[in-house]
Amino acid sequence: MTCDAVDRSLAPYIRGSFDFKRNDVSYRIESVYGVPEFDNLGYETTLGMDALKKITVTGDALVVNPGQGHVPVYLLLSKKNRIEKLRVASRDLLSLLITEQNTRGVTGVAVESLHIPSLDRLEGPFDFVYVNYEKEVIEDAHELLAQNLARVIRKNGDLVLVGKSTFLFRFTAASEGIFRIVGDEKDKGFRCVHYRRIS
Repeated sequence: MTCDAVDRSLAPYIRGSFDFKRNDVSYRIESVYGVPEFDNLGYETTLGMDALKKITVTGDALVVNPGQGHVPVYLLLSKKNRIEKLRVASRDLLSLLITEQNTRGVTGVAVESLHIPSLDRLEGPFDFVYVNYEKEVIEDAHELLAQNLARVIRKNGDLVLVGKSTFLFRFTAASEGIFRIVGDEKDKGFRCVHYRRIS
């Protein structure tokens, strides 16, 4: 990887380079302190990648809460996908910076970062959205998320949502009539659901 301005600013945070493999995708990324999954993939990410193996992602795509950049790199390296533009969004600036570096360094693709405090700041439309859900300490978070995602995902667009099983159960109920379930994976208290926007 080249040592550009972003790389130099990240230098104090770099933990090391690590190899990863899931399904038919292998890659090596830099990881930073303070962001999970620096040397192995968590249950939620492996669930998400297994769901993504069954989906062909096309058009404008968004990954919310990309962490070290595993899912964006995985999406870009999967040969079946035809992504026109990939954006990543988070309130964690360090996560966005390492994701930018890793996607560019591994795949040669520059992603656009959206540094936002909450998903109500998102603007669409997107054909595909992947959300690694991080718990919000606000009431009715599942209903707010359903409203925000319905606002930015095109009709017949796809949503992959990963999180604790309890939250996914509540989100599914809150999004009834807006999204329908296409696929569902569970492991170790986590759940990954592939939805399609129907209205």
